[in-house]
Amino acid sequence: MFRYDVVGCGEVVAQEHGLVLSRLQSEGVLEVRACIDTSTDRAARMAKRLHSRAVESVDRAGVSGADAALIATPPEFHTDLALQYLLAGRSVLIEKPFAPTLSDAQRLVNAASAGKARVLVGHMRRLYPAIQVAREIVRSGMLGEIYRAEAREGSRWEWGAASSYVVKSAYGGVLYDTGAHVLDTLLFLLDLDSPDAVPTVTVESVMRNREAEPSHDFEAQFRLSREDMELPVDFRVSRTCALPRSVVLHAERASLVVGGAFAQQPTVVSGGRPMRVDLPLTIQRPQDPSGCYRLENEAIVNPSSHADVSQLLDGSRFLTLAGLFDALVTA
Repeated sequence: MFRYDVVGCGEVVAQEHGLVLSRLQSEGVLEVRACIDTSTDRAARMAKRLHSRAVESVDRAGVSGADAALIATPPEFHTDLALQYLLAGRSVLIEKPFAPTLSDAQRLVNAASAGKARVLVGHMRRLYPAIQVAREIVRSGMLGEIYRAEAREGSRWEWGAASSYVVKSAYGGVLYDTGAHVLDTLLFLLDLDSPDAVPTVTVESVMRNREAEPSHDFEAQFRLSREDMELPVDFRVSRTCALPRSVVLHAERASLVVGGAFAQQPTVVSGGRPMRVDLPLTIQRPQDPSGCYRLENEAIVNPSSHADVSQLLDGSRFLTLAGLFDALVTA
């Protein structure tokens, strides 16, 4: 039986991964070996739910008895915790954001290679069929040359975080939370997530509601540049006000509106007329967001049967995003 550790038993595990892992256990796909959290109460609740044991640290649980781990702690702990598994040859699925800095992200990718393990990142929106379709629209060339992008999302904060990292941690602000989804969708649509296609980032302006992170409103104007493109981006995310939940690509023949909701089909707007588009996909189509969480975990357990998902979520595909974070927070 495949032995799986759950490291961090906060809200994303309680609300999302826990349900998926419970089902996978009942189907005989895996066994949750340990539920690990510095809060013994949280660890005990999840352990009871998943018929596992509660442990207060990875050091106490050890890594040798596990085949892989889900890392779902606050972001500043991702690197050190994941390295313990990767250097021992155990694969990890890390909740987004991948790592605090580009340097940390590169360390994790290198450690996975050295340990002959895999590091996947839980950017589950990549698995939304609508976002997959939107990328194929861009790849088809039907939009023409893209000359401007808008990337926005905002709403009042309602997520019941299990700790205070969202208001105390430098990596707990809206940029690393909502912004991770929005910016990754932008890079994914433009095929700028490949290690071979890293763009130059030029930050022109940054506005935030606090001088230092964590901020709860973040706005930036920046440019993504390569030999074959120069793209200005208008970016804003917020926890205090409502903003469109979308990435919009403006191009010479049409604009493409890509929503952040699971069931929202991409819309091509040409001559003022909107047209919803769907295309056949080779990747599995999850039926709902829970199906995306299932695919993430199945890709760790059975990579040969989920090679397409593993390729989309491979840690090397998030180095550009980590570098973009670095550029924005230091501007």
